[in-house]
Amino acid sequence: MTQRFGPYLLSERIGSGGMGEIFRARLVREQGFEKELVIKRILPHLSRNPEFVALFNNEAKIAARLDHPNICQIFDFGQHEGIYYIAMEYIRGHDLRSLLDRVERIPPAQAIQIACGCLRALDYAFTRRKVVHRDVSPQNIMLAYSGAVKLMDFGLAKAIHRESVASAGSIKGNFGYMSPEQVRSGDLDVRSDLFNLGAVLYEMLCGATLYDPKQPFARLIEQIAEARFEPLAARDPTIDPRIVAVVERALARDRGSRYANAAEMRASLDEVASACRLDVGSLPLASFLELTMGPAPLERRQTDTMPAVTEVAGGRDSVRALVGEPALASPRTDIAREPAARISPTLELRRPNGTADQPVAEGQTRVAVEPATATAATPHAAARPWIWGLSFVAIVAIAIAAALGWPGKPPQPLESFSSALSDGPMIHELQRRAGLPAVRPKLPIPSPPIPKRVLRYG
Repeated sequence: MTQRFGPYLLSERIGSGGMGEIFRARLVREQGFEKELVIKRILPHLSRNPEFVALFNNEAKIAARLDHPNICQIFDFGQHEGIYYIAMEYIRGHDLRSLLDRVERIPPAQAIQIACGCLRALDYAFTRRKVVHRDVSPQNIMLAYSGAVKLMDFGLAKAIHRESVASAGSIKGNFGYMSPEQVRSGDLDVRSDLFNLGAVLYEMLCGATLYDPKQPFARLIEQIAEARFEPLAARDPTIDPRIVAVVERALARDRGSRYANAAEMRASLDEVASACRLDVGSLPLASFLELTMGPAPLERRQTDTMPAVTEVAGGRDSVRALVGEPALASPRTDIAREPAARISPTLELRRPNGTADQPVAEGQTRVAVEPATATAATPHAAARPWIWGLSFVAIVAIAIAAALGWPGKPPQPLESFSSALSDGPMIHELQRRAGLPAVRPKLPIPSPPIPKRVLRYG
């Protein structure tokens, strides 16, 4: 049921936690303007806490200025009827927590890609704005079906941390990713965030958290302060030692022994991925997400009346094949969002009726074209056979004129026209497009030559 909340329409609740509830929402304005987004609504008891509200407002203002592809964008924040909220970018995907609950552990290639996306966000936030996230954890990492990785909650991290210290027993689950200096209340910089991310990478690779969240809280805090946890290599000896070395450095107890900044850690991960020959592009992550979490929810789109065309490189040039009826508009296919079954390694030219052309010679280019859904023919589609027919007649007329004698050129024998017309590939293509039988045109047989008259004198 749709619920009005200030200028927003809340359609469904998609998450909740110790700090608030998350809703899928729409912003609807006059003249048909509409934008889909997410509303994070702070719980009422926190909205009545003056210290929390002051810190929340200050951090939200800073986070709203962060603009980076790997950071979930904040559009608005404020309060409605005494309840504070943040309006954020809607991401078609899942958070990392949901993925880990489904698969337990993530392959190294995808784990490194997720970590590198977070490192880009952390590098931008700290280098440009001197902002420390403080809560890099699986529930704050969003994975989009496009393969994008986005870090969330820069605006709430500091306020949440202060509130969590006051009520640690109720939400201590987040403590499993904290750095030693966080529980010692020391000054924080980006190296604390790198420890948080190292704990996330640890869990992605071996399927276990650094610390047991079920143990008594006092013991948990003691282990975090001393960074006492089972080494990654002991958890899973099959993990490549080069990957283990990166994780161990990020999780060093002394922050002086960690990476100096996010860019340095990302460079190490990129080097390891290259050495291990891991494909860390966005397409493998998108395919993995769809395989494990199911296909992406459908978006509203216009019905296609023409096949989707895939461009491939072959021979000397890139070739675009267009088969089927035309359409006024056709949305571009994002191959990164398509199921793996539709990305066929065999490229073949197909017409809408499902029939395939004859195989082409080796070295030539084939183009894969998906048949379109049958729809009502448009006026443009209905006119195409006549256009090809008129084109055929025009070409024949020009060829006859050229053969019989164009102004300024000597006449050409009729036999040369017959040969050119019958052997021309353009004529065969025009015949096929116009729906005419592929036969040689019947031409009049030339009359026998008139013998020359010989004049005699004398």
